[in-house]
Amino acid sequence: MKLIKKNNKAGTINEAFKVGDVVTWNTSFFDGRVTELVEHTGTVVKVNKKTVDVEKANGNVYRLDAFIKISTGKWALA
Repeated sequence: MKLIKKNNKAGTINEAFKVGDVVTWNTSFFDGRVTELVEHTGTVVKVNKKTVDVEKANGNVYRLDAFIKISTGKWALA
């Protein structure tokens, strides 16, 4: 038996995020001894099928994948 299409009724990323939402996320760095978390804040500028494009205050745009939990309390479901 082969799975052709998976049923996903949990929702989509389009339902979780809207353009203009202010979101916060963390990136972690591990150097073998300690883990450092860096907090980032930005505004959603584009919602794709499985990713979200976020622009920071300095003008850089980052693409976040659908599995990142952003501190808006919403899970990005793909």
